[in-house]
Amino acid sequence: MPKTIKELSEEIGVSKQAINRFLTSDFRRQHVTTKTDNKVGALLIDKSGEALIKKRFSTDNDRQQTDNLLSVYSKDNLKISKEN
Repeated sequence: MPKTIKELSEEIGVSKQAINRFLTSDFRRQHVTTKTDNKVGALLIDKSGEALIKKRFSTDNDRQQTDNLLSVYSKDNLKISKEN
């Protein structure tokens, strides 16, 4: 069953704003639907989107490893750009 941003934020212990910042237009197109009750809209995130969000906001150690990989990737791209 899809979950709202509020439900996910409470479940994984991050702010709603942090999750909203993660929701790119591509992510929204693929994993988010809008539900309206009494003229109030809520974003519903499907199971695969939920898994991606949980992976992104996993433990600090995992996040550090991801940041390190991104840093190496960026440096490699920078070297390639300078060589061209």
